Amino acid sequence: MTRKTLFALLALICANALFTGCSTSNPEEVVVEPFLNYRYASAEEGRQILLSNTAYLNAHTQTDIEWKTRGKAKSIEEFTALSF
Repeated sequence: MTRKTLFALLALICANALFTGCSTSNPEEVVVEPFLNYRYASAEEGRQILLSNTAYLNAHTQTDIEWKTRGKAKSIEEFTALSF
């Protein structure tokens, strides 16, 4: 056999061992954390969360603002009005 064929065969064997070793046939073995409750935020809630991140907004330079808005905004207030 050639080296390419041997390498491909070895890769297939390793992949098969990896996938069969990591899978489980018993659904009771799968751990689901019951305390992870989540919900989707509304558009207004998302906007409020993004605007409350002042560290992120204040880290923008004038160049960042102009680049992200393609020159449409010149200040952080204009940036937030356009972005969020």
